[in-house]
Amino acid sequence: MRENTLVRGVALAVLSLALANPAAAEVEVGGQVRVRETIKSNHDFMSDVGNSDNFATLRTRVNISSQVGEFGSAFIEFQDTRVLGEPVSTVTSLEQVDLHQGYIHIQNAFNKPLEFKLGRTEMAYGQHRQIGTLGWSDTGRAFDGVLAMVDVESFGWVHFFGMKTKETGGIAVGVNDGDGIDRTDGGQNPETAFLGMYVHYDASEEAQIEAYVLDSYTDNGDVMAAGDTDPTDAIGSRITVGGRVRVRSEGGIDVYGEAAYQLGTAPEFLGTDSGGSEAVLDGMDIAAYALVLGGNYSFAAGEGKAWLGAEFNMASGDDGADATEDKTYHQLFPTGHAVLGYIDFVGWQNIQALQITAGIQPNDSWRLWASFHNFSLVEAADAWYAANGQAVGGLVGDTAFSSGLGSEIDVSVRFQPEPSLRFEGHLANWMPGDWQKQATALAGGAASAAEAVSSPADLSSALSVFLLSTLTF
Repeated sequence: MRENTLVRGVALAVLSLALANPAAAEVEVGGQVRVRETIKSNHDFMSDVGNSDNFATLRTRVNISSQVGEFGSAFIEFQDTRVLGEPVSTVTSLEQVDLHQGYIHIQNAFNKPLEFKLGRTEMAYGQHRQIGTLGWSDTGRAFDGVLAMVDVESFGWVHFFGMKTKETGGIAVGVNDGDGIDRTDGGQNPETAFLGMYVHYDASEEAQIEAYVLDSYTDNGDVMAAGDTDPTDAIGSRITVGGRVRVRSEGGIDVYGEAAYQLGTAPEFLGTDSGGSEAVLDGMDIAAYALVLGGNYSFAAGEGKAWLGAEFNMASGDDGADATEDKTYHQLFPTGHAVLGYIDFVGWQNIQALQITAGIQPNDSWRLWASFHNFSLVEAADAWYAANGQAVGGLVGDTAFSSGLGSEIDVSVRFQPEPSLRFEGHLANWMPGDWQKQATALAGGAASAAEAVSSPADLSSALSVFLLSTLTF
Protein backbone atom coordinates (compact mmCIF):
# COMPACT_ATOMS: atom_id res chain seq x y z
CA MET A 1 0.00 0.00 0.00
CA ARG A 2 2.66 2.49 1.05
CA GLU A 3 4.93 1.78 -1.95
CA ASN A 4 2.15 2.06 -4.53
CA THR A 5 0.83 5.25 -2.95
CA LEU A 6 4.35 6.67 -3.22
CA VAL A 7 4.60 5.63 -6.89
CA ARG A 8 1.36 7.38 -7.77
CA GLY A 9 2.34 10.42 -5.73
CA VAL A 10 5.64 10.80 -7.56
CA ALA A 11 3.95 10.43 -10.94
CA LEU A 12 1.33 13.07 -10.15
CA ALA A 13 3.93 15.42 -8.68
CA VAL A 14 6.17 15.20 -11.77
CA LEU A 15 3.25 15.69 -14.11
CA SER A 16 1.81 18.59 -12.09
CA LEU A 17 5.14 20.42 -11.95
CA ALA A 18 5.71 19.94 -15.66
CA LEU A 19 2.26 21.22 -16.56
CA ALA A 20 2.53 24.11 -14.11
CA ASN A 21 5.85 25.28 -15.55
CA PRO A 22 6.16 23.96 -19.12
CA ALA A 23 9.01 26.35 -19.87
CA ALA A 24 11.23 24.53 -17.36
CA ALA A 25 11.21 21.31 -19.35
CA GLU A 26 9.90 19.80 -22.57
CA VAL A 27 7.39 17.25 -21.31
CA GLU A 28 5.63 14.50 -23.24
CA VAL A 29 3.04 12.07 -21.92
CA GLY A 30 2.36 8.73 -23.57
CA GLY A 31 1.25 5.24 -22.82
CA GLN A 32 -0.36 2.01 -23.93
CA VAL A 33 -3.48 -0.02 -23.13
CA ARG A 34 -3.50 -3.67 -24.17
CA VAL A 35 -6.24 -6.23 -23.65
CA ARG A 36 -5.44 -9.87 -24.41
CA GLU A 37 -7.79 -12.81 -24.37
CA THR A 38 -6.09 -16.20 -23.92
CA ILE A 39 -7.79 -19.53 -24.54
CA LYS A 40 -5.87 -22.67 -23.57
CA SER A 41 -6.97 -26.21 -24.31
CA ASN A 42 -5.38 -29.50 -23.27
CA HIS A 43 -2.08 -28.04 -22.03
CA ASP A 44 -1.49 -31.21 -20.00
CA PHE A 45 -1.88 -33.13 -23.31
CA MET A 46 -4.33 -35.58 -21.73
CA SER A 47 -7.53 -35.21 -23.74
CA ASP A 48 -9.58 -37.32 -21.30
CA VAL A 49 -9.01 -34.74 -18.52
CA GLY A 50 -10.85 -31.43 -18.76
CA ASN A 51 -8.35 -28.61 -18.29
CA SER A 52 -9.37 -25.81 -20.64
CA ASP A 53 -8.73 -22.26 -19.49
CA ASN A 54 -10.06 -18.94 -20.73
CA PHE A 55 -9.03 -15.55 -19.30
CA ALA A 56 -8.29 -11.97 -20.29
CA THR A 57 -5.43 -9.75 -19.12
CA LEU A 58 -5.06 -5.98 -19.14
CA ARG A 59 -1.74 -4.14 -19.38
CA THR A 60 -1.81 -0.39 -18.85
CA ARG A 61 1.27 1.79 -19.19
CA VAL A 62 1.65 5.53 -18.70
CA ASN A 63 4.95 7.29 -19.35
CA ILE A 64 6.29 10.78 -18.81
CA SER A 65 9.40 11.99 -20.61
CA SER A 66 11.07 15.31 -19.95
CA GLN A 67 13.96 17.02 -21.72
CA VAL A 68 15.76 19.29 -19.27
CA GLY A 69 18.39 21.50 -20.83
CA GLU A 70 20.65 20.41 -23.64
CA PHE A 71 22.19 17.27 -22.16
CA GLY A 72 19.71 15.67 -19.81
CA SER A 73 16.31 14.02 -19.94
CA ALA A 74 14.28 11.69 -17.77
CA PHE A 75 11.83 8.92 -18.58
CA ILE A 76 9.34 7.40 -16.15
CA GLU A 77 6.92 4.62 -17.09
CA PHE A 78 4.38 3.10 -14.72
CA GLN A 79 2.61 -0.15 -15.38
CA ASP A 80 -0.39 -2.04 -14.05
CA THR A 81 -0.96 -5.65 -15.12
CA ARG A 82 -4.00 -7.62 -14.06
CA VAL A 83 -6.35 -10.41 -15.01
CA LEU A 84 -9.80 -9.03 -15.78
CA GLY A 85 -11.99 -10.10 -12.88
CA GLU A 86 -9.00 -10.59 -10.55
CA PRO A 87 -10.26 -8.22 -7.79
CA VAL A 88 -12.63 -9.98 -5.40
CA SER A 89 -15.19 -7.21 -5.99
CA THR A 90 -15.72 -4.20 -8.21
CA VAL A 91 -14.51 -1.89 -5.42
CA THR A 92 -11.35 -3.84 -4.53
CA SER A 93 -8.00 -2.18 -5.26
CA LEU A 94 -5.15 -4.54 -6.13
CA GLU A 95 -2.51 -1.89 -5.28
CA GLN A 96 -0.11 -3.25 -7.90
CA VAL A 97 1.06 -0.27 -9.95
CA ASP A 98 4.82 -0.59 -10.39
CA LEU A 99 7.71 1.11 -12.16
CA HIS A 100 8.44 -0.53 -15.51
CA GLN A 101 11.08 1.99 -16.61
CA GLY A 102 12.65 4.94 -14.89
CA TYR A 103 15.98 6.39 -15.95
CA ILE A 104 18.07 9.49 -16.36
CA HIS A 105 19.27 9.90 -19.94
CA ILE A 106 22.48 11.88 -20.35
CA GLN A 107 23.11 12.91 -23.96
CA ASN A 108 26.25 14.23 -25.64
CA ALA A 109 28.26 13.60 -22.48
CA PHE A 110 31.55 15.56 -22.44
CA ASN A 111 30.40 17.03 -25.79
CA LYS A 112 31.02 13.65 -27.39
CA PRO A 113 28.66 11.20 -29.13
CA LEU A 114 28.29 9.42 -25.79
CA GLU A 115 25.05 8.71 -23.94
CA PHE A 116 24.18 7.13 -20.60
CA LYS A 117 21.00 5.66 -19.19
CA LEU A 118 21.03 5.34 -15.40
CA GLY A 119 18.21 3.46 -13.69
CA ARG A 120 15.71 0.93 -14.99
CA THR A 121 15.40 0.50 -18.75
CA GLU A 122 14.38 -1.91 -21.49
CA MET A 123 17.10 -3.35 -23.73
CA ALA A 124 16.77 -5.17 -27.05
CA TYR A 125 19.34 -6.24 -29.63
CA GLY A 126 19.25 -8.03 -32.98
CA GLN A 127 16.23 -10.30 -33.32
CA HIS A 128 15.82 -10.42 -29.52
CA ARG A 129 17.43 -13.87 -29.34
CA GLN A 130 19.90 -12.97 -26.60
CA ILE A 131 18.34 -9.80 -25.14
CA GLY A 132 14.77 -8.71 -25.75
CA THR A 133 12.00 -6.62 -24.23
CA LEU A 134 9.64 -9.62 -24.04
CA GLY A 135 6.76 -7.43 -25.04
CA TRP A 136 4.55 -10.48 -25.58
CA SER A 137 4.53 -10.95 -21.80
CA ASP A 138 1.98 -8.99 -19.79
CA THR A 139 4.73 -7.50 -17.64
CA GLY A 140 7.55 -7.20 -20.19
CA ARG A 141 11.20 -7.03 -19.23
CA ALA A 142 13.43 -4.23 -17.96
CA PHE A 143 16.91 -4.12 -16.40
CA ASP A 144 18.30 -2.20 -13.42
CA GLY A 145 21.71 -0.62 -13.92
CA VAL A 146 23.79 1.50 -16.29
CA LEU A 147 23.80 1.54 -20.09
CA ALA A 148 26.48 3.47 -22.02
CA MET A 149 26.01 4.11 -25.75
CA VAL A 150 28.67 5.36 -28.14
CA ASP A 151 28.00 6.37 -31.76
CA VAL A 152 31.02 5.81 -33.98
CA GLU A 153 31.01 7.85 -37.18
CA SER A 154 31.13 5.84 -40.42
CA PHE A 155 30.98 2.63 -38.39
CA GLY A 156 27.88 2.15 -36.24
CA TRP A 157 27.60 2.03 -32.46
CA VAL A 158 28.89 0.31 -29.36
CA HIS A 159 26.94 -0.32 -26.15
CA PHE A 160 28.30 -1.25 -22.72
CA PHE A 161 26.07 -2.18 -19.82
CA GLY A 162 26.14 -3.43 -16.26
CA MET A 163 22.80 -4.61 -14.85
CA LYS A 164 21.96 -6.05 -11.43
CA THR A 165 19.49 -8.89 -11.89
CA LYS A 166 19.31 -10.02 -8.25
CA GLU A 167 20.29 -8.06 -5.16
CA THR A 168 20.22 -9.32 -1.57
CA GLY A 169 21.80 -6.39 0.27
CA GLY A 170 19.32 -3.86 1.58
CA ILE A 171 16.36 -6.18 0.98
CA ALA A 172 14.33 -7.29 3.98
CA VAL A 173 13.95 -10.97 4.81
CA GLY A 174 10.82 -12.33 3.17
CA VAL A 175 10.97 -9.96 0.19
CA ASN A 176 11.61 -11.58 -3.20
CA ASP A 177 12.30 -14.96 -1.60
CA GLY A 178 10.12 -16.85 -4.06
CA ASP A 179 13.17 -18.50 -5.63
CA GLY A 180 13.54 -20.77 -2.59
CA ILE A 181 17.02 -19.51 -1.73
CA ASP A 182 18.10 -19.52 1.89
CA ARG A 183 19.21 -15.93 2.50
CA THR A 184 20.47 -16.45 6.05
CA ASP A 185 24.15 -15.95 6.81
CA GLY A 186 24.82 -19.69 7.00
CA GLY A 187 23.35 -20.56 3.60
CA GLN A 188 23.60 -19.63 -0.03
CA ASN A 189 23.16 -15.94 -0.63
CA PRO A 190 23.37 -15.47 -4.42
CA GLU A 191 23.55 -12.16 -6.17
CA THR A 192 23.49 -12.00 -9.95
CA ALA A 193 24.49 -9.42 -12.52
CA PHE A 194 24.39 -9.16 -16.30
CA LEU A 195 27.34 -7.43 -17.96
CA GLY A 196 28.05 -6.94 -21.61
CA MET A 197 29.34 -5.20 -24.70
CA TYR A 198 27.38 -5.11 -27.96
CA VAL A 199 28.89 -3.79 -31.21
CA HIS A 200 26.94 -2.88 -34.34
CA TYR A 201 28.73 -2.27 -37.66
CA ASP A 202 26.97 -0.93 -40.74
CA ALA A 203 28.96 -2.63 -43.47
CA SER A 204 26.67 -1.09 -46.10
CA GLU A 205 23.08 0.03 -46.52
CA GLU A 206 22.11 -3.61 -47.02
CA ALA A 207 24.40 -5.40 -44.56
CA GLN A 208 24.87 -5.19 -40.81
CA ILE A 209 27.31 -7.10 -38.64
CA GLU A 210 27.04 -7.37 -34.86
CA ALA A 211 29.25 -8.91 -32.18
CA TYR A 212 28.79 -9.26 -28.44
CA VAL A 213 30.36 -10.46 -25.22
CA LEU A 214 27.85 -11.06 -22.42
CA ASP A 215 28.46 -12.28 -18.87
CA SER A 216 25.83 -13.74 -16.57
CA TYR A 217 27.64 -13.36 -13.27
CA THR A 218 26.70 -15.10 -10.01
CA ASP A 219 28.15 -14.49 -6.57
CA ASN A 220 26.93 -17.05 -4.05
CA GLY A 221 28.72 -15.38 -1.17
CA ASP A 222 31.05 -17.08 1.29
CA VAL A 223 30.22 -20.76 1.58
CA MET A 224 31.94 -23.59 3.40
CA ALA A 225 33.15 -26.44 1.27
CA ALA A 226 32.95 -29.83 2.97
CA GLY A 227 35.81 -30.30 5.42
CA ASP A 228 37.09 -26.74 5.08
CA THR A 229 37.40 -24.23 7.88
CA ASP A 230 37.74 -21.18 5.66
CA PRO A 231 34.87 -19.87 3.53
CA THR A 232 35.10 -20.21 -0.24
CA ASP A 233 33.88 -17.46 -2.54
CA ALA A 234 31.54 -19.29 -4.91
CA ILE A 235 31.72 -17.23 -8.10
CA GLY A 236 30.00 -18.31 -11.29
CA SER A 237 30.38 -16.70 -14.68
CA ARG A 238 28.57 -17.80 -17.84
CA ILE A 239 30.19 -15.86 -20.68
CA THR A 240 28.43 -15.76 -24.05
CA VAL A 241 30.49 -14.73 -27.08
CA GLY A 242 28.75 -14.40 -30.40
CA GLY A 243 27.92 -12.52 -33.55
CA ARG A 244 25.11 -11.81 -35.96
CA VAL A 245 24.97 -10.96 -39.67
CA ARG A 246 22.03 -9.71 -41.71
CA VAL A 247 21.94 -8.86 -45.43
CA ARG A 248 18.89 -7.41 -47.16
CA SER A 249 18.72 -6.73 -50.89
CA GLU A 250 16.43 -4.56 -52.96
CA GLY A 251 15.24 -7.73 -54.68
CA GLY A 252 13.31 -8.80 -51.57
CA ILE A 253 15.88 -11.23 -50.19
CA ASP A 254 16.64 -11.11 -46.46
CA VAL A 255 19.31 -13.49 -45.14
CA TYR A 256 20.54 -13.65 -41.54
CA GLY A 257 22.57 -15.78 -39.19
CA GLU A 258 23.73 -15.77 -35.59
CA ALA A 259 26.10 -17.97 -33.61
CA ALA A 260 27.09 -17.96 -29.94
CA TYR A 261 29.38 -19.95 -27.67
CA GLN A 262 29.18 -20.13 -23.88
CA LEU A 263 32.10 -20.77 -21.54
CA GLY A 264 33.00 -20.16 -17.92
CA THR A 265 32.19 -21.84 -14.63
CA ALA A 266 28.86 -22.69 -13.04
CA PRO A 267 29.02 -23.42 -9.30
CA GLU A 268 26.67 -26.22 -8.35
CA PHE A 269 25.50 -26.76 -4.78
CA LEU A 270 25.04 -30.44 -4.09
CA GLY A 271 23.74 -30.18 -0.51
CA THR A 272 25.39 -30.13 2.92
CA ASP A 273 28.14 -32.10 4.58
CA SER A 274 27.59 -34.85 7.15
CA GLY A 275 27.21 -32.21 9.86
CA GLY A 276 24.29 -30.67 8.01
CA SER A 277 25.60 -27.12 8.06
CA GLU A 278 28.35 -26.69 5.48
CA ALA A 279 27.57 -26.29 1.79
CA VAL A 280 29.10 -28.79 -0.61
CA LEU A 281 30.33 -26.95 -3.69
CA ASP A 282 31.25 -28.49 -7.02
CA GLY A 283 32.10 -26.27 -9.98
CA MET A 284 31.14 -27.19 -13.54
CA ASP A 285 32.95 -26.07 -16.68
CA ILE A 286 30.66 -24.56 -19.31
CA ALA A 287 30.99 -25.51 -22.98
CA ALA A 288 27.81 -24.83 -24.99
CA TYR A 289 26.80 -23.33 -28.32
CA ALA A 290 23.81 -22.05 -30.30
CA LEU A 291 23.20 -20.93 -33.86
CA VAL A 292 20.48 -19.82 -36.25
CA LEU A 293 20.38 -19.53 -40.03
CA GLY A 294 17.41 -18.11 -41.90
CA GLY A 295 16.09 -16.15 -44.81
CA ASN A 296 12.97 -14.57 -46.29
CA TYR A 297 11.93 -13.71 -49.81
CA SER A 298 9.33 -10.96 -50.36
CA PHE A 299 7.51 -10.44 -53.63
CA ALA A 300 4.60 -8.45 -54.98
CA ALA A 301 1.11 -9.96 -54.61
CA GLY A 302 -1.52 -7.86 -56.32
CA GLU A 303 -1.61 -4.46 -54.62
CA GLY A 304 0.30 -5.79 -51.60
CA LYS A 305 3.15 -8.15 -50.91
CA ALA A 306 3.76 -11.73 -49.85
CA TRP A 307 6.71 -13.58 -48.40
CA LEU A 308 8.18 -17.02 -47.84
CA GLY A 309 10.78 -17.84 -45.19
CA ALA A 310 12.73 -20.67 -43.62
CA GLU A 311 14.83 -20.83 -40.48
CA PHE A 312 17.01 -23.38 -38.69
CA ASN A 313 17.69 -23.05 -34.95
CA MET A 314 20.03 -25.13 -32.83
CA ALA A 315 21.21 -24.96 -29.20
CA SER A 316 23.35 -27.59 -27.54
CA GLY A 317 22.27 -30.00 -24.83
CA ASP A 318 24.05 -32.24 -22.32
CA ASP A 319 24.10 -36.02 -22.52
CA GLY A 320 25.07 -36.28 -18.85
CA ALA A 321 28.18 -38.32 -19.55
CA ASP A 322 30.54 -35.87 -17.80
CA ALA A 323 29.30 -34.46 -14.48
CA THR A 324 32.08 -31.84 -14.47
CA GLU A 325 30.80 -30.12 -17.64
CA ASP A 326 27.65 -28.20 -18.45
CA LYS A 327 27.05 -28.53 -22.20
CA THR A 328 23.49 -27.21 -22.23
CA TYR A 329 23.23 -23.80 -23.84
CA HIS A 330 21.39 -21.48 -21.44
CA GLN A 331 19.35 -18.81 -23.16
CA LEU A 332 19.80 -15.37 -21.64
CA PHE A 333 16.96 -12.82 -21.83
CA PRO A 334 15.23 -13.45 -25.18
CA THR A 335 11.81 -12.67 -26.56
CA GLY A 336 11.25 -16.36 -27.16
CA HIS A 337 7.80 -16.74 -28.70
CA ALA A 338 8.72 -14.63 -31.71
CA VAL A 339 11.05 -17.27 -33.11
CA LEU A 340 10.15 -20.64 -31.56
CA GLY A 341 6.38 -20.68 -31.65
CA TYR A 342 3.61 -18.59 -30.10
CA ILE A 343 2.57 -21.30 -27.68
CA ASP A 344 5.90 -20.81 -25.81
CA PHE A 345 6.54 -24.52 -25.24
CA VAL A 346 10.12 -24.35 -26.57
CA GLY A 347 13.17 -22.31 -25.55
CA TRP A 348 16.60 -21.93 -27.16
CA GLN A 349 18.12 -24.75 -25.09
CA ASN A 350 18.86 -28.35 -26.13
CA ILE A 351 16.80 -27.86 -29.25
CA GLN A 352 16.97 -28.28 -33.00
CA ALA A 353 14.17 -26.53 -34.86
CA LEU A 354 13.13 -26.08 -38.46
CA GLN A 355 10.61 -23.35 -39.28
CA ILE A 356 8.80 -22.56 -42.53
CA THR A 357 6.74 -19.37 -42.81
CA ALA A 358 4.44 -17.90 -45.44
CA GLY A 359 2.49 -14.67 -45.31
CA ILE A 360 0.62 -12.03 -47.24
CA GLN A 361 -0.03 -8.33 -46.68
CA PRO A 362 -2.73 -7.22 -49.14
CA ASN A 363 -2.61 -3.59 -47.94
CA ASP A 364 -1.20 -1.41 -45.18
CA SER A 365 -3.86 -2.47 -42.69
CA TRP A 366 -4.04 -6.27 -43.00
CA ARG A 367 -1.45 -8.99 -42.58
CA LEU A 368 -1.90 -12.77 -42.51
CA TRP A 369 0.84 -15.34 -41.94
CA ALA A 370 1.37 -18.95 -40.86
CA SER A 371 4.35 -20.97 -39.59
CA PHE A 372 5.17 -24.62 -39.20
CA HIS A 373 7.79 -25.66 -36.61
CA ASN A 374 9.37 -29.07 -36.19
CA PHE A 375 11.30 -29.56 -32.93
CA SER A 376 13.75 -32.23 -31.84
CA LEU A 377 16.15 -32.42 -28.91
CA VAL A 378 19.88 -32.28 -29.57
CA GLU A 379 20.50 -34.63 -26.63
CA ALA A 380 17.67 -37.05 -25.85
CA ALA A 381 19.05 -37.59 -22.34
CA ASP A 382 18.74 -33.90 -21.48
CA ALA A 383 15.51 -32.07 -20.57
CA TRP A 384 12.89 -30.28 -22.65
CA TYR A 385 13.15 -26.53 -21.94
CA ALA A 386 10.27 -24.09 -22.36
CA ALA A 387 10.45 -20.47 -23.54
CA ASN A 388 11.17 -19.33 -19.97
CA GLY A 389 14.26 -21.59 -19.83
CA GLN A 390 12.74 -23.99 -17.29
CA ALA A 391 12.52 -27.76 -17.76
CA VAL A 392 9.01 -28.82 -18.77
CA GLY A 393 6.96 -30.96 -16.43
CA GLY A 394 9.91 -32.59 -14.72
CA LEU A 395 10.31 -34.90 -17.71
CA VAL A 396 13.62 -36.78 -17.81
CA GLY A 397 15.12 -38.01 -21.05
CA ASP A 398 17.18 -41.07 -21.85
CA THR A 399 19.76 -41.89 -24.52
CA ALA A 400 17.42 -44.63 -25.76
CA PHE A 401 14.69 -42.15 -26.63
CA SER A 402 13.88 -40.74 -30.02
CA SER A 403 14.91 -37.08 -30.31
CA GLY A 404 11.63 -35.94 -31.93
CA LEU A 405 9.99 -33.55 -29.47
CA GLY A 406 6.95 -32.32 -31.38
CA SER A 407 5.59 -29.94 -34.01
CA GLU A 408 3.67 -26.69 -33.91
CA ILE A 409 1.47 -24.84 -36.38
CA ASP A 410 0.83 -21.11 -35.87
CA VAL A 411 -1.70 -19.05 -37.81
CA SER A 412 -1.79 -15.27 -37.25
CA VAL A 413 -3.75 -12.27 -38.49
CA ARG A 414 -3.20 -8.56 -37.80
CA PHE A 415 -5.45 -5.60 -38.52
CA GLN A 416 -3.89 -2.17 -37.98
CA PRO A 417 -6.21 0.59 -39.21
CA GLU A 418 -3.78 3.25 -37.98
CA PRO A 419 -0.26 3.19 -36.50
CA SER A 420 -1.47 3.56 -32.89
CA LEU A 421 -4.25 0.94 -32.98
CA ARG A 422 -3.69 -2.76 -33.61
CA PHE A 423 -5.77 -5.94 -33.38
CA GLU A 424 -4.19 -9.40 -33.56
CA GLY A 425 -5.26 -13.01 -33.46
CA HIS A 426 -2.92 -15.99 -33.05
CA LEU A 427 -3.74 -19.69 -33.05
CA ALA A 428 -1.05 -22.15 -31.95
CA ASN A 429 -1.46 -25.93 -32.14
CA TRP A 430 1.13 -28.27 -30.56
CA MET A 431 1.43 -31.93 -31.65
CA PRO A 432 3.48 -34.17 -29.31
CA GLY A 433 6.41 -36.13 -30.72
CA ASP A 434 7.99 -39.42 -29.72
CA TRP A 435 10.38 -37.98 -27.10
CA GLN A 436 7.53 -36.27 -25.25
CA LYS A 437 5.47 -39.46 -25.34
CA GLN A 438 8.35 -41.63 -24.16
CA ALA A 439 9.40 -39.27 -21.35
CA THR A 440 5.78 -39.00 -20.21
CA ALA A 441 5.47 -42.78 -20.15
CA LEU A 442 8.64 -43.06 -18.07
CA ALA A 443 7.42 -40.37 -15.65
CA GLY A 444 4.07 -42.16 -15.43
CA GLY A 445 5.54 -45.39 -14.17
CA ALA A 446 7.24 -47.24 -17.00
CA ALA A 447 9.72 -49.66 -15.45
CA SER A 448 12.55 -48.64 -17.76
CA ALA A 449 13.46 -46.46 -20.69
CA ALA A 450 13.10 -49.48 -22.94
CA GLU A 451 9.50 -49.95 -21.79
CA ALA A 452 8.77 -46.26 -22.32
CA VAL A 453 10.13 -46.55 -25.88
CA SER A 454 8.06 -49.61 -26.71
CA SER A 455 4.88 -48.29 -25.02
CA PRO A 456 4.75 -44.52 -25.46
CA ALA A 457 2.03 -42.56 -23.68
CA ASP A 458 -0.98 -41.67 -25.81
CA LEU A 459 -0.83 -37.88 -25.72
CA SER A 460 -2.97 -35.51 -27.77
CA SER A 461 -2.45 -32.02 -29.16
CA ALA A 462 -2.56 -28.78 -27.17
CA LEU A 463 -4.09 -25.55 -28.43
CA SER A 464 -3.78 -21.86 -27.58
CA VAL A 465 -5.62 -18.87 -29.00
CA PHE A 466 -4.55 -15.27 -28.34
CA LEU A 467 -6.66 -12.21 -29.19
CA LEU A 468 -4.98 -8.83 -28.66
CA SER A 469 -6.18 -5.24 -28.84
CA THR A 470 -3.50 -2.57 -28.38
CA LEU A 471 -3.78 1.20 -28.37
CA THR A 472 -0.61 3.28 -28.04
CA PHE A 473 -0.80 7.01 -27.41
